[in-house]
Amino acid sequence: MKQPPKGKTRWTADDASRVLGWQVENPVSKQEKISAIHALAQDEEVAAVVTTDLLRRPAVSAQVAVEDRVRVVGELTRHDTVAATVTTGLLRRPDVAFRAMSNDYPDYALAV
Repeated sequence: MKQPPKGKTRWTADDASRVLGWQVENPVSKQEKISAIHALAQDEEVAAVVTTDLLRRPAVSAQVAVEDRVRVVGELTRHDTVAATVTTGLLRRPDVAFRAMSNDYPDYALAV
């Protein structure tokens, strides 16, 4: 492909990277942004800080699938102090405690 992308008079480094399927310097599409975040969060410490920051945003947390929320809470509550704090909070919600103890509890919760 020798011609620049449609609507452009010359190639940019990002245009060439897109054609080759490489990561771009200036992500534009949703997938390019996701790839950039994944690349930057390869370091575990960076990933932990970013995850914490993102989950503090109610609009972001609301978009996480229920099954993923259950899995994450299960992982986080492996720590005794965290588990005790979460359990105390849940037991103060009788409707939640009642549903948890009933046989109608969803299957995805059992995977934890």
